[in-house]
Amino acid sequence: MFTSSFQDKETVVEAAECNPVTYLTKPIQKGDLNVAIELALNKKSEKEPNINSDLDTFYTKIGDKLSKIEVSNILWIQAADSNYCDLTLNDGRKVSLRTSLLRLLEQMPSDFIQTHRQYAIRLSAVDHINLGEQSIYIGKDSIPLGRTYKEEFMKRIERM
Repeated sequence: MFTSSFQDKETVVEAAECNPVTYLTKPIQKGDLNVAIELALNKKSEKEPNINSDLDTFYTKIGDKLSKIEVSNILWIQAADSNYCDLTLNDGRKVSLRTSLLRLLEQMPSDFIQTHRQYAIRLSAVDHINLGEQSIYIGKDSIPLGRTYKEEFMKRIERM
């Protein structure tokens, strides 16, 4: 979205090269701004990649390299903090991504489910569940199963 007090052809052409949603001239009217924001949000949601839509791989920067991550190789996701997640892969590697757990889960296939405020797992990777411990086991690793997430998790497991 561009805002400018200029309406000359050169400025408009220069702005158009960036493919903005709209070009607003100052002074900006509140109604025009609201419409422009709504258009920008709609356009942004159309452009966002969705791992859930037939995409089974994505690339992430690890050091100086872009490494391919196959979604089917992700065993679980752990929120490191509100802006980072650690992926544990089936070859034992851990990969950090700069995104929140909720944002990442929105893009993951339906085989992923949140099991705790800090964890999400790939359902097909589950080996067993210890209901007494409130734990999910993937191999020898224990993933917590929070009370808040238990009911939905059990429904999904029963459907498998």
